[in-house]
Amino acid sequence: MLISYTVCGREMLKTPPRPVFWRAPIDNDNGNGMPARYAQWKIADLYAAPLDTRMQQPEGSRDPMTLNGDGSVSFWNEWILPGVPEARCGLLTTVHPGGQTENRLEYDPVAEKGDMPLFGIGFRMDAEYDRIRYYGLGPAENYVDRKEGARLGIFSTTAEENMTPYLYPQECGNRTGVRWAEVTDFRGRGLRFRGENMEFNALPWTAHEIENAMHGNELPNRLYTVIRAAKMQMGVGGDNSWGARTHDEYLIDIREKLSFSFSFEPVI
Repeated sequence: MLISYTVCGREMLKTPPRPVFWRAPIDNDNGNGMPARYAQWKIADLYAAPLDTRMQQPEGSRDPMTLNGDGSVSFWNEWILPGVPEARCGLLTTVHPGGQTENRLEYDPVAEKGDMPLFGIGFRMDAEYDRIRYYGLGPAENYVDRKEGARLGIFSTTAEENMTPYLYPQECGNRTGVRWAEVTDFRGRGLRFRGENMEFNALPWTAHEIENAMHGNELPNRLYTVIRAAKMQMGVGGDNSWGARTHDEYLIDIREKLSFSFSFEPVI
């Protein structure tokens, strides 16, 4: 995996990029039983594990590492997603000599597992990288079924401001239609992310930390900025908050193979 990304002597990654499938349940999710229906995806998000490339690769697997003609290096990680039945996904990372890093997540749907709350890639940066500037739909948080009131533009916020102060901590801060986003420190140093109409979020805590807090004062001390770039997150629903589910057209379609790509590069 990509365990280090150092720019001008500064480490940008606190954790390697990895597949993410879970969001902190919102009030509507709790009202319609979403956490129970999608529980296997919480397990997959928490305990997904890459195959050890030192072990014998299964027949048909890709080469774990390739040196390309342009000087870039590509490496492929196949991840086991625990549950019943077990599933797998793959993460292809290509690092170019200039520092641009391309990431592509692939998943062949397993019908018995159904759709997931979210399909994307996440990792952590140091908490000092908390300034966010992006070109996408804003300025407020928006979702696939809650974006008609947003407008396309360049907006700025912070990881702390992205944490909407709901009475009960829950999923928040998402932006749709993002073309690029920068996450930097107060000097303007950090990473620039690029994708085609991706969904993007940067918060001080992981989805699981947010889910485990009943009130804001129960959230742990802030140590990271948690980055999440996604192809899509399921809609938030809201016809009512005591049983109505997200409409089918705002769920992640698993009838065909899923693929999501984005890249990042240094801002110095």
